[in-house]
Amino acid sequence: MTPSLLPAIMILLCLRQHTADTNSLPSVLLRSMSEELRLAPRPPPLPEPPAPAVPLPLPPPPLPLPVPPLPPEPELENLRLNSCFERPL
Repeated sequence: MTPSLLPAIMILLCLRQHTADTNSLPSVLLRSMSEELRLAPRPPPLPEPPAPAVPLPLPPPPLPLPVPPLPPEPELENLRLNSCFERPL
């Protein structure tokens, strides 16, 4: 049933409860609409849901980044001597 027909059917059902005459307008409209709904083409059945997917194994953890080697000792000495933050002794 389409959502747009639902409010109309609900109104007609409410009107039908308040009238005892089967030839009243709400009764006739309700019979007409129910006949249209009965003859309306049915939507195709929904396809079966897909089978649950098998979880994939987790990828291996990333390798740690390589640590650059320390510069040779003379370079460290030069850096220490050229440091602008070094206080004179």
